[in-house]
Amino acid sequence: MHDRDFDLLVVGDVNIDIILGGMAALPRPGTEELAADLDFRSGGSAANCARAAAKLGARIAFAGLIGQDRFGDFLLDAFRDSGVNTDYLRRGAEVSTGLTVSLSMAGERAFATYLGSNAALCGEHLDASALARACHLHVGGYFLVRGMRRDYATLMRRAKQEGLTTSLDCGWDPDQRWNGDLSAVLEGVDVLLPNEVEVRRLAGEDDLDAAVARLAVRVPTVAVKLGAEGSLGQQGGRAARAPAFPVEVLDTTALGDAFNAGFLVAHLEGRPLAESLRMGNAAAAIAASRMGDNRYASREEVERLLGPR
Repeated sequence: MHDRDFDLLVVGDVNIDIILGGMAALPRPGTEELAADLDFRSGGSAANCARAAAKLGARIAFAGLIGQDRFGDFLLDAFRDSGVNTDYLRRGAEVSTGLTVSLSMAGERAFATYLGSNAALCGEHLDASALARACHLHVGGYFLVRGMRRDYATLMRRAKQEGLTTSLDCGWDPDQRWNGDLSAVLEGVDVLLPNEVEVRRLAGEDDLDAAVARLAVRVPTVAVKLGAEGSLGQQGGRAARAPAFPVEVLDTTALGDAFNAGFLVAHLEGRPLAESLRMGNAAAAIAASRMGDNRYASREEVERLLGPR
């Protein structure tokens, strides 16, 4: 990686996650169900990726917006405890920190999200000097951080002008539009990190391989998360697949974000596509085998799972 202050500058969503697990059924309107488990943790696709990458030993800075409330205090502490630089994390007096409640039962989950400060984040909150200090820009939670939608294309262009490489995990589009202003953003993206549902929607293709190939014409590297099936990727005319590592899955929250962290760290080190996919899978597998807010893998744990190169 280049000789700058940060390996990755991560921009995007950050919120509180409240997870109620072990439910017999998801509640219907007017009814109540009991949860067997409760977890309270930091969340958001971008924030999770930042913390997971920092645990892998990368130098990380996070740029986003939280409220001046107790949830914001909790998130600020979580970043600092993970070794993430918070010089560019802003706090707004007029906004409340975002929050997601996850209700989970065997094989099914439901979410309720209050966007809060994530919806208010815009280009005015970002310090331009941050780009000059970073090697790579990663954007997460594109569709949720609505105030930034008009600014992301400009942010990508500025990153390229400053010599950064870029990546994007757009996440799920609640409005089901999928493209629109995202097309201009993709022009400045070097690495696209969707899951298998998102890649089909983004490409407008039902066939997975056709969807990946179509997006790979526009983006130099496409890496797709396949859950229990592992991951696949394409760089130009080269394609690769990597199977998932067998582990006892205790928590599926944020596994895609852990994959993003592992993949990007390997990719920025110049590892081949197949090795980057495997490192993403390893980071996700270790996170899946643990519960709680500090479940992300260290670099030593990932390398041990990967075995000899």
